[in-house]
Amino acid sequence: MENWGKGFGQYGDLKKASAKLSDKSFKILMSHDPSHFDEQVKNFPNSSISP
Repeated sequence: MENWGKGFGQYGDLKKASAKLSDKSFKILMSHDPSHFDEQVKNFPNSSISP
């Protein structure tokens, strides 16, 4: 996942990055910007992570 942040360049594409992953795949998304979680991740399908 490339850089994504509110107020910064938004180059990452969560849909594209996870397109070839199966629903059964174990996934870990690490992001250094909390705005990424709030703006993109928390409402993304199959995301069961917390900030």
